[in-house]
Amino acid sequence: MSCSTSDVMPEAALAPRVPPPVSPRRTTGRLELVFAPDAQGRSFLSRQFASYPFHVCRVQYLDPDLPDMASLYLQSSAGGLFAGDVLGVSITCKPGAMAHVTTQASTIAYRMPNGEACQRTDLEVGENGFLEYVPDPVILFPQARLKNRLKLNLASNATAIVVDAFLSHDPGGAHRPFGHYSSETEITDAAGRRLMLDRFHISGMARSAGNVGIMGAYGMQATILAASTAVTPQSLLSAFREGLADMPSVYAAASTLPNDCGAWVRLLADDGAVLRHAVAKLWMGLRWGITGRAPAPRRK
Repeated sequence: MSCSTSDVMPEAALAPRVPPPVSPRRTTGRLELVFAPDAQGRSFLSRQFASYPFHVCRVQYLDPDLPDMASLYLQSSAGGLFAGDVLGVSITCKPGAMAHVTTQASTIAYRMPNGEACQRTDLEVGENGFLEYVPDPVILFPQARLKNRLKLNLASNATAIVVDAFLSHDPGGAHRPFGHYSSETEITDAAGRRLMLDRFHISGMARSAGNVGIMGAYGMQATILAASTAVTPQSLLSAFREGLADMPSVYAAASTLPNDCGAWVRLLADDGAVLRHAVAKLWMGLRWGITGRAPAPRRK
C-alpha cells in the first residue's frame, strides 16, 4: 500500500517562491506639544500628547547662556516611515516661551513600492516666543516616497528656526534611487495672512540623473529657514552668509524671504557628515545672531 504526501509535481515544488506584493499599512500618529513660561520665565512643557509612533523625552535645559530655554528630543518607536503612514506634529510656543526641538537620530523612509508616507507639521510661535525646530535629515531608501508639509504661524515679535533636510541612501550599495520627496513650507502671520510659500518635488530618478538645475551630482539637500517678526531679514541673512563663508564642501545660496518675514538657505552636499556639520554650524550662527548667546552642541 502506498500513499501520496503531495499532489504537487516535483518541478513545481522546487520552483522559487515569489514574495507577495507589499501592501501599504497605515499608521496614523499624532504629536502635540505646548511650551509655556513659568512664573520665573523658564519655559516648560505645559501640555503633551503623543500616540504611536512618537515618544517624547524629558525636557532638558542644555544652554548655560540661555538657561530658560527648554530643549526636547523626539524619538520614534516605529523604526522609520512606511507606506501608508500619516503623521501629524503640532508644536506651540506660548507668548514668551523658548524651545529647541530636535530628534534623537535621522528618520528612515523605507521602500514603498505601493503608496507613500505623509508628514504634516504645524508650528505656532506666540508673541515674544522663540522656537527652534531642527530635526535630523530624513534618509530616503530606494523606492521611498515621502510627502512633507510644514506650516509656521508667527505672532508679533516672534522668531523661529526651521530645518528640512533629506539624503538618499541605498543600503545595498547599488545606488538605486528613492521614489520621490515632496516638500511644502508655508509661513503665515498672526492674522493668517500668507507671507511665504515654497514647494518642490523631486524624484529619485531625476536626482540620480545629475541634471543641472535639480541637484546635479549632489545627493543631499537641506533648507534652513529663519523667520521672524522681531529680527530684521538683513540681520538673519548676514548670519547665514557669515556661516557659509568657509564651507567649501557645500553648494549653497542664501536670500531674504518674501514680505520681509526672514531669510533662508538651501544647500547641497555629497556627504552626510558634511550636511550635518553645515546645518549645525548655520543653526549655531543663527542662535548667536538672534540672541547674542552661543548654544551648547546637541549630543546624539
